[in-house]
Amino acid sequence: MKFPCVVLNLLASFTGASGASLRVHKPAAVGDISIGVLKVNASLGRDVNNVAPYPRLPPECKKCPKADAYKGSCKAVNSTCQCCMTVFVEKNNKICEGFDKNIQTLHKQASCMQSIRAALDQRDMACDAGYDYKEPIRGITPKRFGDLCNGTQPVGCGPGMCSSLGCNIQLEKEEGEYRINEHYKKVYDEHPCRYKDEQNAAKVRESRKMARDQKRASPGGAHEKAHDESAIAERKAADTKAAKKAAQKNADAAKAAFDKAVAAWREAEREAKRRALVTESAHQKSKAAQAALKKASMENDAAQRVAAKKRAEHKVAAAKAGVAYKKAKGKRKPGDFGPGRDGNWNNRDYMNSLYRRRRSPKL
Repeated sequence: MKFPCVVLNLLASFTGASGASLRVHKPAAVGDISIGVLKVNASLGRDVNNVAPYPRLPPECKKCPKADAYKGSCKAVNSTCQCCMTVFVEKNNKICEGFDKNIQTLHKQASCMQSIRAALDQRDMACDAGYDYKEPIRGITPKRFGDLCNGTQPVGCGPGMCSSLGCNIQLEKEEGEYRINEHYKKVYDEHPCRYKDEQNAAKVRESRKMARDQKRASPGGAHEKAHDESAIAERKAADTKAAKKAAQKNADAAKAAFDKAVAAWREAEREAKRRALVTESAHQKSKAAQAALKKASMENDAAQRVAAKKRAEHKVAAAKAGVAYKKAKGKRKPGDFGPGRDGNWNNRDYMNSLYRRRRSPKL
């Protein structure tokens, strides 16, 4: 079977799970293709959602408490997870702020990835040098505490760890974002146009400083400066107010989702307890039925023993009667009462007695 050339070229530069990537000159043009191919290849042989990684925490979280010594406490596990997630949040903020600064972003409205793309494009245009770099793999970050949420461990944690807003999912998200940001930062720092780009940035900063100084030295500069500062303060206040409002809205939504998850979890616990009671009741009934069956079986065995004993007694009595009958039969004479040796009733006295009974008058 023949594959398209583009697929063969993509697979030819796949380097494995540890450094699996695609070499492209303009990664934005083939980003979707590289991600699709690498997801298929990187997921072979291991389910990253259900198997706990070893070691459980990445090297960046070495200062956090050891997660494997939880000893049945989900609270301790959650504390370790929160610690590790905070580490990645701080690292992501630091990288994103650095890219914002590199592209002279004073009032950030774009996402971190947009700032990274803009910084890379700016550095690409700083000189004519060609630069081939690797596109990062996405979607392979493990759930560090997935085994405590899927029932494969003796201890299972609740929604605070395992829900969509729980620490396990949020840690996976922050770590995956950091791996991508860290990769692009390395690409950005190793760019051959770095020196030229830094020179251009220094020139831009110097020209802006000179323009500000000239403007402030003009007659209306003080008034305009005060006006600008007032506008900046107003924008900051508006941004702060909007951020607080958005944060409160997100907090309310998170609380509602958390309460819903907790309610569902408690309902599941109640249902599990009810089923456990039903199972225990059925077990007790089964035990009672087994005891009754055992008792009936014992009574049946006793009755069979009594019947067998009676049959044996009857058999012995019958045998004795047979022996006695044979003895009596051997001693009988022809004139004795009853049938003779030939079996005929020919005793004259017996027949006469019967005749006299018939003829005798009633008293």
